[in-house]
Amino acid sequence: MLDVIKPETLEMLMNIGVITLGALAIIFVLRGIFKVAWKFIKFLLIVLGILVIVGYFQGWLKISIW
Repeated sequence: MLDVIKPETLEMLMNIGVITLGALAIIFVLRGIFKVAWKFIKFLLIVLGILVIVGYFQGWLKISIW
């Protein structure tokens, strides 16, 4: 069980807090980049899906559906 009096326990809790706040700060600062990247990934997946469908109907891809 954690003993709050021990310096090692306090140091561990401080380190966890600093890491958590650092990760949140990075996400907060880079949220605009994440939004643009997510839009690009969605666009890329849609284009790849359309290419797979066209390739299947053109006979270029042999996909076993059943």
